[in-house]
Amino acid sequence: MTLKRVLGALCAFALLLCANLRCVYSVEAAGEELPGFWTRAEIEAASAAALAAAEEVSRAESALPELELHPALRLSPAGAGEGSAGELAAGILGHCAGVDAAWRVLVDGVELGTTDDRSVLGELLDGLMASRVSREAVEAQLSGELSFKPVCIPEGRATEDSQLLAAICDAAPVVYTTPDGECHLALG
Repeated sequence: MTLKRVLGALCAFALLLCANLRCVYSVEAAGEELPGFWTRAEIEAASAAALAAAEEVSRAESALPELELHPALRLSPAGAGEGSAGELAAGILGHCAGVDAAWRVLVDGVELGTTDDRSVLGELLDGLMASRVSREAVEAQLSGELSFKPVCIPEGRATEDSQLLAAICDAAPVVYTTPDGECHLALG
C-alpha cells in the first residue's frame, strides 16, 4: 500500500515537473549577452519589432545583428520567459545596422543632446571642471542634476562632445567650495 502511494507521489511530481519545465533561451546580440531568458516566440516577436524600429530610427533599410541562442531548461509557467520582450527588442535594436545605442544627456530634466559614450563625456567633464575651479577648492560640482537616459539614434548622429560640454556648463555652471566653506561660481 505504501509502495503504491510513493509511486503515485513520484508520478504526480514527475507530471508537475514536466508541465512546468520549459525550453527557454539566453540571447547574444553581436557578441553581447542580453540579460534574461525568452521563449522562441518571444525572441521572434522581439526581433521583428527591433528590425521595424531600426528601419524607423535609421531612416533606411536595416539588418538584425547576428543572434546566438543558448538553450536552457527552466521551471516556469507555460509560455513565460524570464525577461520582458520589450527589453529584448531594445537590446537587439541597439545592435542593428544603421543604429547606435546612445544616451540622452539631461540637466535638471532638460535634454541637451546625445552621447554614444557617457564614460568619455564624464571624463571630459571632470577635466573641464578641474580646469575651471580654484586650486584651493575642496569640492566641485555642477549646479544642476546631470542624468542620462538610454536611447537609440541613427548611426553617427550623436552630439559632439565639445557641444555637449558647453551646453552642460551653460545649463548647470560649475560651483566649488573652498576650505573656509564658501561656495563660488567657477568662471571659464
